[in-house]
Amino acid sequence: MTTQQVIALIVISAFVIGLFAYAYWFGRNEGRIQGQVASDREHKETIRQLKESLELLRNDHRHLADHAKRLEDANSLQEHHYHVLAEIGEALRIAADTWAAFKTGKKLERDGRRLRLEALNLANLLKPTEKEAAA
Repeated sequence: MTTQQVIALIVISAFVIGLFAYAYWFGRNEGRIQGQVASDREHKETIRQLKESLELLRNDHRHLADHAKRLEDANSLQEHHYHVLAEIGEALRIAADTWAAFKTGKKLERDGRRLRLEALNLANLLKPTEKEAAA
């Protein structure tokens, strides 16, 4: 080979090596970009799922907090209702005794005693839950 052919071979080889290096570098950058896009897509999907899960948990928390507040209110109302029903029972007992003493009406006396028993039964239904709440 002549000197010119050797130089031409070196130049052509350098050009081919440069071309392959450029193609490798360009392909590598494109692969990185596509990989980032794919991972960003996956991460966005994961973030979306986590946000949905967080929203569900927040809704559950709100629902449970509302339910706990209603239960707390119900417990305080039960104690109040128990006392009111006990007072109603006492008032009905006094009314029934009064009707019995005046002998004005057996039906009124009977109704008063029956309503008193019902009020006391309702009060007794509320009383055990009050004791359980204290325990």
